[in-house]
Amino acid sequence: MPHLFLSIDARQRDSWLVAFPDMMCGHLDRVAQSSGLVWALLPPGQSVQQVVIRLRKMLGTRPLILMADAPSEDDALAALSAGAAGYCNGHAAPEVLQQVALAVSNGGVWVGQRLMQRLLSATARLLP
Repeated sequence: MPHLFLSIDARQRDSWLVAFPDMMCGHLDRVAQSSGLVWALLPPGQSVQQVVIRLRKMLGTRPLILMADAPSEDDALAALSAGAAGYCNGHAAPEVLQQVALAVSNGGVWVGQRLMQRLLSATARLLP
């Protein structure tokens, strides 16, 4: 499956290339019309929700994974609620990126372990 990595400077990171040697890079403002997973690195100081909503309009039904250099659980929740299929650290190890891709390409959602535990804990408190 093709992987398109978007950022404000369209530069690739070594970990992205190790995870997906055939990856493509592009600018956040110009999304190529290709198939596959789209990974977008959140620009510093921009609203997670606004970035995801803007990209969702350009991508249609293509899966979107948002990455952040300073990830937070609140931003992860905002990204998922705005339509991202995954949220991870922009500096994640190649093995983690491959796990994210596998989950999302199979129709799943990817969030970090701490956020998943937080969500499960909140759900458990709501159950009788």
